[in-house]
Amino acid sequence: MKAFDLLKQPFERFVSEQKPNWVIVDFMPHWGTDVAQNCGVPVMVFSALSAAANVFTGPPKFLAGEGQKRVRSTLESLTSPPPWVPFPSEVAYHQFEAIGALFGLYGTNASGRSPSERIARSIEASEAMAIRSCPELEGEYLRLFSELIGKPVIPVGLLPPEKMERREIVDKSWSEIFDWLDGNPPNWAIDDSDALPPGFSQLTSNKHKVCFGWAPQIELLSHPSIGGSLFHAGWGSAIETLQFGHALVVLPLIADQALNARLLVEKGLAIEVERGEDGSFTRDDIAKSLRQAMVSEESEGMRARLREAGAVAGDRKLHDHYIDESLWSF
Repeated sequence: MKAFDLLKQPFERFVSEQKPNWVIVDFMPHWGTDVAQNCGVPVMVFSALSAAANVFTGPPKFLAGEGQKRVRSTLESLTSPPPWVPFPSEVAYHQFEAIGALFGLYGTNASGRSPSERIARSIEASEAMAIRSCPELEGEYLRLFSELIGKPVIPVGLLPPEKMERREIVDKSWSEIFDWLDGNPPNWAIDDSDALPPGFSQLTSNKHKVCFGWAPQIELLSHPSIGGSLFHAGWGSAIETLQFGHALVVLPLIADQALNARLLVEKGLAIEVERGEDGSFTRDDIAKSLRQAMVSEESEGMRARLREAGAVAGDRKLHDHYIDESLWSF
């Protein structure tokens, strides 16, 4: 963050020279609002987080201040929905998640400004806020957040990535994975075996594949052999998975992932892996959640809701409409 703040002066030169109609920033460059105002340009904040996560964080007046002056100053305050949410909500942290969330939001860093200060400053100085969401999925949270900040909150749609046609995979290991999904299991040898437990390669040969590096997630999710996804509940991955209507099993790890997980469960779109009070889980917990999401009779309703949500999340015309009509007509 300290290094990022060094961009303020070159950014101000750029804005003063180019004279854009709007400056759109996220929370990190809180100084972007100062630059815009100095150059006489209106500024809008864009959030790539869910509306539910923004509501949970709260408006600027609840983010500012230090220690007990903040409304959310304790671990316990983060383990239940905030008092400003008037409808039933499951969006909150578990105790073991709240520890990291409290520091991640309010903790000090080398820049001298906490993320909460950056968020508060950005929202306070903006004319409006755009959020990567849509009323079909988070209507109540979008409306509430607009009330909380007293400014227009503009849903720009889910911004789903394009569903790719099957194309040639250059990397050999991923080619083999797609061959396997197509019904042709190869005789795999696992690379980077030093990073794996002793004997893992021998136990899993001809059964599974461990890959190191970046996965072509969209291509994997679009494959007809895939019916579900176990993932960390990051908002981008949630949208990518939702557009295919797959069963969702969520295992949040950091930051807003836990809030997204609770939102997806609240909407009846996901199964969350059960964990101990310290955040621990076992392979049996994973297996239980996968069976429940993929094959159990009790989750048939969830899978039906996922098909409906998939139709919404994958509707590019709908989400393009939000950008074309809602954002640019503001």
